Formats: sequence, structure tokens, C-alpha cells
Amino acid sequence: MTGVAGRITDISERLSTAAHLREAVQRLRLAADAAGIGVWNWNFADDSLEWDDRMCELYGVPKSIRDNVFYYEIWRASLHPEDLTHAETTLRDAVRTGNPWKTFFRIVLPNGSIRHIQTSSIIDYDRKGAPLRMIGINRDVTEQMSYEQFLQDTNARLEQRVAERTLELRTLVAELERANAGKDAFWQPFRMNCAHRSLAFSPWPKVCRKKPAARSTSIRNAMWPRLPRAVTVCCV
Repeated sequence: MTGVAGRITDISERLSTAAHLREAVQRLRLAADAAGIGVWNWNFADDSLEWDDRMCELYGVPKSIRDNVFYYEIWRASLHPEDLTHAETTLRDAVRTGNPWKTFFRIVLPNGSIRHIQTSSIIDYDRKGAPLRMIGINRDVTEQMSYEQFLQDTNARLEQRVAERTLELRTLVAELERANAGKDAFWQPFRMNCAHRSLAFSPWPKVCRKKPAARSTSIRNAMWPRLPRAVTVCCV
């Protein structure tokens, strides 16, 4: 007698979760296309990295080779040499800790031009808490960074001009103070000499030193004429 053994597993929940995930990814891609944002997906199971068309456009990947390239190698080769270590270190830290990966870096395009990229990503986990994939976006912020750099340069020039003008004003004030001090020192001997001469030739100090009674008598005699003295006649 031959028997048949089997097992039935309900995968409805798994299929539903996968459908919701596909729907969420589709909405994300639609929003990203409208905003000019590139979407990438890093699968940890087979260590494969997927890019959408906007990601390939940001990094200058031709359409003819998009299906036969390793995107991680393209990303790493495109990083600016000064930003390579920072970008890879922060990416590994995000994968190890499970924290979102958010940073800025520069890339060098095949034609030699430089773009500033803002990246942000999250990690998707399975029901047991094991990491499945990292889903992220790239956004071209070259114009924004150029404008911010322009503002920084303008503010730096203004601050330098203000500092130079302030130094000029301080120098001018110091010169004026030195000139006034020299003028006072030059005229001081003449002022003292004039003061001594005024005290020597002025009659007022002598008058001021007279007694009040004497001064009153002399003033009275000056105001009233002197009367003739009376003559006494003696008869014999």
C-alpha cells in the first residue's frame, strides 16, 4: 500500500505582507519620480543592490549597461575621494546598529562634474527581527549646496569688511586722541605763563588785600569833595 504525506501551510499573511510591501515601494517610487529622487534597495540575503532609473541618471550610468553592472561598485567608484571613507563608515555603522543612514557626500560623474548627494535609508526586518534589506533614496542637492556656499562666502566677506572698517575707525579715534593730547601738552606752558603775568600786573589783588574799612574810606573820599577846614579868629 502506497501512502501520500503532505503538509499544508497557511501563507496568506506572508503574501499579504509582501503585497503591502510592494504597494509601499510602488508609492515610494511614484513620489520619488515626482520629486526627482532615486530609490535603491540592498538585499542582505544575496548582497545585491538594485537601483531604479533615477539612481542611474544621478550617477550617469548608461541605459545599455544598467542590467549587467554591480551597483555597489559603481557607487563606491563614483564617491569623491575625500568623502569615500566617511560614506562607507557611516553605511557600515547603520547596518550594524540598525539606525537610519542619513548623510551627505559628493560623487564624481564620468564627465568630471561633481554632484552633492543627500541619502537617507531605513532597514526592513522580518518577523523574527532579522534584517532583510535596506531601502533608501538619493537626492541631488547640488544647487542647494552651491547656494548655501554662496551665502557663507557672502557673509564671510561682509564680516571681513566690517572688521576692517572697525579697525580703521579705532585707528582714527586713537590718532585723534593722540593729537588732542599733543595739543594740550603744547599749549600748557603758554597757559601757565599767561596766568602768572595776569597775577603780577593786575591791580585787583592789591585792592582785594586792603581792609574793608580802608577801602570804604578811600571810596568815600573819592566820592565827596574835600571841604575847607574851619578857621578860628581870636579877638583881643
